[in-house]
Amino acid sequence: MACLHLDVSVDRHNAAEGAVDIVKKLRPAWSDQELVTKLFTDGITNVLVGVRPANATGADEGTMLMVRVHGNNTEILIDRQRELRTIKMLEKAGCSPPLQCKFENGICYGFVQGVPVDLASVCAPSIYPLIVKMMVKFHSVLPPTPVSGSAVGNSTTAAVLEPVLFPTMESWLKLLPLTFSDEAKSKRYADLVKKLDIRTELDMLKERLVRHQSPVVFCHNDLLLGNILYNQSIELVSFIDFEYGGFNYRSYDIANHFCEYPGTDEVDYSLYPNKEYQLAWLKLYLEESARCKGQLDVVPTAGEVERLYVEVNQFALASHMFWAIWAIIQAAYSEINFDYMGYAHVRFDEYLRRRDEFLALSSSP
Repeated sequence: MACLHLDVSVDRHNAAEGAVDIVKKLRPAWSDQELVTKLFTDGITNVLVGVRPANATGADEGTMLMVRVHGNNTEILIDRQRELRTIKMLEKAGCSPPLQCKFENGICYGFVQGVPVDLASVCAPSIYPLIVKMMVKFHSVLPPTPVSGSAVGNSTTAAVLEPVLFPTMESWLKLLPLTFSDEAKSKRYADLVKKLDIRTELDMLKERLVRHQSPVVFCHNDLLLGNILYNQSIELVSFIDFEYGGFNYRSYDIANHFCEYPGTDEVDYSLYPNKEYQLAWLKLYLEESARCKGQLDVVPTAGEVERLYVEVNQFALASHMFWAIWAIIQAAYSEINFDYMGYAHVRFDEYLRRRDEFLALSSSP
């Protein structure tokens, strides 16, 4: 079923007013009511506004519609048509709220109850198992047109798909600027590229990581804390924002999530999960994956958990590379007031600090 398209654009600097106009077109019955808006995020990429009738409170908040206005020039990084296909696929699998419409520079979808996890709650014993469970559910989503006889992720009937990780980074390398018109930014960029040869590092990473033959599953690929909502009343975690979603290496999705524990605005890598925590998390992941496939009596061995630990931490290097390249491009094109170049430095610095340590990891006795 085709998605409704509205031939309008929303000014991200006046997003609330534009969001109300979008919602009135979708809900004509609301036109005569007082509508209230709530700015959920004025994030480093998009603006997200919720709109609902003023008299809707408490449980009625489920009537709220979410209007997401894309950041300027983000289409050079994000395939918006693929994103729409992803949302419809996830909606069918019960992993996404209904998509209401698309418009020239954004989308509108249903409200998801919950509050974003934070630096403390993401690793809380009552919450991280829910994150594991939802990640397994995502990793079990099948492609829309399976091909009999092939094997991807949790299915023997899914089409063989190319992981998006390295093709995406390859395409982004072509977008890297040679310099910046802003002198200060250009100097910081020059300092950054002196730290490492991106092309050489990427080739090395690909050669090392593909050896793991990590299962290819549907991955969120951007599980930062703000994209994980916790609903305490029903003990449920939901994932939102599927701009980077796609079939990818299972270990990358887990690694990328762990790399978000240190935060985004003020990154503190001392919060990267330690080995004890990761082993517990990964053991639970393997148990939940087995249950999802009906293997109720399967108990992962210590060796299996250790092997996944090695994979995940080596894929963490790919996460640093991915978002550092992304940040450089954003520094060149984005109009949002965020220090993207500084963020690129942070991710590359952590990549270099951890590279030799993580690549030396081994699950061999």
